[in-house]
Amino acid sequence: MNRKYYTLITFFFALPLFLFSQRTITGTVKDKSSAEPLIGANVTDRDDPSKGTITDIDGNFVLTVDASTVVLRISYTGYTSVDVPVQGLSKIDVQLEAGTLLTEVVVVGYGTVK
Repeated sequence: MNRKYYTLITFFFALPLFLFSQRTITGTVKDKSSAEPLIGANVTDRDDPSKGTITDIDGNFVLTVDASTVVLRISYTGYTSVDVPVQGLSKIDVQLEAGTLLTEVVVVGYGTVK
């Protein structure tokens, strides 16, 4: 009888380890043309954008994601976003390409005069 209880208790304590397992992914984000690090680039889980981080002053990031995460999205203002498959990887290095620049800007201002 005690053996059944031990087996049952072990099962319930081990189950969350398999269901909620996480892994840490590290990496660097740089500019493709100059190889300079991109400070403040967004690194998110493509399927759950609420899980993400930004790069530090050296372009490095550390992100803890679910084990089921398959693709990370790396984006930065003025650059083309990149989706990187991370299945089985713990370290990724990404180089972002400059995107298309704005050709026109429209500014609208509202105000009151007394």
